[in-house]
Amino acid sequence: MSRPIKQFWSYVSIDNVHLCWEWLGGKNSPGYGYFWHSGKTLRAHRFAYELVIGAIPNDLQLDHLCKNKSCVNPFHLEPVTGKENVKRACFKTHCKNGHPRIDNTFKNRTCKTCNLQYAHDKRTGST
Repeated sequence: MSRPIKQFWSYVSIDNVHLCWEWLGGKNSPGYGYFWHSGKTLRAHRFAYELVIGAIPNDLQLDHLCKNKSCVNPFHLEPVTGKENVKRACFKTHCKNGHPRIDNTFKNRTCKTCNLQYAHDKRTGST
């Protein structure tokens, strides 16, 4: 195994609960890991995917199926179109307070559980 590849794996920690391969090296502001290799900076998840699975088609992006941007587990990554990646990123499974969104949202996408709690607190004077 080459020195850069050994160095890459030294920045990876496996989460035995979620099976994510957590990137411990540098990250950008959105949370994606970065790695220096062959004179250029690469995204760590893309490097891991190409190392383990193979080339990523030029017209596709990698979607983190686990929704953990710092995960470099190639089996948590799926090549998809940019449009599909954005669509998947915009779909929220829970509201900001952690309530499941399936069958729990109004047409304006507000959480029914949160709205009911807000109305109850307003009626009873508790906030």
